[in-house]
Amino acid sequence: MLPTRRALLRASPAALIGVAGCLDRLRSDRIAVRVDNRDDGRHAVDVEFLSDGDLVTEERFAVAADTERTYGNVAAAGEYTVDVTLDGETHTVVDFTMRGCTDNTLFVAIDADATMTAGVLDEC
Repeated sequence: MLPTRRALLRASPAALIGVAGCLDRLRSDRIAVRVDNRDDGRHAVDVEFLSDGDLVTEERFAVAADTERTYGNVAAAGEYTVDVTLDGETHTVVDFTMRGCTDNTLFVAIDADATMTAGVLDEC
């Protein structure tokens, strides 16, 4: 049986610290990239993860029309400048920082008019 919210709130601080320690083990040491293509055409998304100006990893994702895909294990957890390019033309830069959350993901959205936005999807 799962404890109720009230039971969790009444729990002793020591019990909560123990749970927090368990949750640390669930943290991912890898970064994912989620691409949401809301356009009716196929697009290519290139991402380059840079640390202090040095290329750490780069990936290219081809995403079919009206598709959302998540690609795991793209880069190790860390702080990066991420260079995102859509179809070799549209370009944006995102500062990416893992903030101790269990799942931080680089999110790239391609709208119906083929414009791109990118940012950090912080799922804390």
